[in-house]
Amino acid sequence: MRAHQFITDINEDISRRGFLGGLFGAGALGAGGVATKMAADNRDQQDAAEHQREMQRLQSQQQQAQQRNQNFVPSQYRPTLEKMAQQHGITSVGDLSNFLGQVEVETKKWTSPIENMNYSTPQLIASTFKTKFPTPVSAKPFVNNPVALANRAYAGVNGNGDEASGDGWRYRGRGFKQITGRYNYAMVGKWAHPDNPDIYVNNPDLLATNPRESALASIAYYLLRVKVGSTPGQASKRTNPGGLKKKERKDAMDKIQKQLRKQQGATQK
Repeated sequence: MRAHQFITDINEDISRRGFLGGLFGAGALGAGGVATKMAADNRDQQDAAEHQREMQRLQSQQQQAQQRNQNFVPSQYRPTLEKMAQQHGITSVGDLSNFLGQVEVETKKWTSPIENMNYSTPQLIASTFKTKFPTPVSAKPFVNNPVALANRAYAGVNGNGDEASGDGWRYRGRGFKQITGRYNYAMVGKWAHPDNPDIYVNNPDLLATNPRESALASIAYYLLRVKVGSTPGQASKRTNPGGLKKKERKDAMDKIQKQLRKQQGATQK
């Protein structure tokens, strides 16, 4: 073989080996890049799936919370309330009419088991909570501000802490009888559940979301504070010491008493 041919063959061989090596190197790098991309895609998919599961979990929790906090409509449970009241000793026409008449007013004619603290005018606030708001001007900052209003209006009342404690809002009126104040929540809870006396203090929303618990608490309030054998006037005063809606209360009790006497007469025939 001639010398120049030998050198040419070697150069071609070197070039060929270099070209193939480059191909193999590029192939290796390409496979690595594909593997890296696939791994990244898998992580993205896993993250997306985890995010979706988390969103579904939060949505489920929110729905459960909404169901737990769904207020009941008092009118739908009036028969249950009346039956339970009779079972616990509120049996005479006078007592039963006192009890149901007060409930009718407290629940805005059987429509709501929770006190509405969203007042639209300072005049209305001042006329309702006279001791805390001596003038409409003092009530102006609390218009359409239910949480702040409840905390100011009920601060230091019925066992509540000061305004900053939040007890006013926490223990605002709830239930058939619109139980108000930490002391009253504790009092009726102890009567209704001697084995768990703080049940309503720890979970006040029970009185607005659970008709049976609401009935028990309201019956307890009547038996402990209003008392069996009370006159209509006493029932109103002990239910609402501030004297709000006196005429409405009297009218409601009179109306229900007539209904009960009519039912009683029909039963006896």
